[in-house]
Amino acid sequence: GIPEGQSGIFNYPLLRYADVLLMHAEALNETNSGPTIDAYNSIDEVRARAGLPSLTQDKDYESFREAILQERKVEFVLEGQRWFDLKRMDKLEEVLSFYGEWRPLLEIFPIPEAAIIANDQLVQTEGY
Repeated sequence: GIPEGQSGIFNYPLLRYADVLLMHAEALNETNSGPTIDAYNSIDEVRARAGLPSLTQDKDYESFREAILQERKVEFVLEGQRWFDLKRMDKLEEVLSFYGEWRPLLEIFPIPEAAIIANDQLVQTEGY
């Protein structure tokens, strides 16, 4: 709860254990150019908690990467992580173009107005 007399303006990010496990699996896949036993163990721990079977250990680099992306999609639904996952894995255009005309502007954020006001050398990103 918020102590009486305070506005609750603090915004503390929450990092779930499932996120740590899936980041671990992704990092192992990326650094080893394919999944390792530890990578499978990490993703399987998340799947087991959800009552899902373990992944079959026959995946190459790309198919394991897709499995991680799918796992993150269903594990973190409505938690605001999907855009960042798609951006990191260079899948934004592929996934978002399904919903209509793709615009490269969707890959970047605008510069916050407060930053532009504070620094007159900054120019707003074209399109915003």
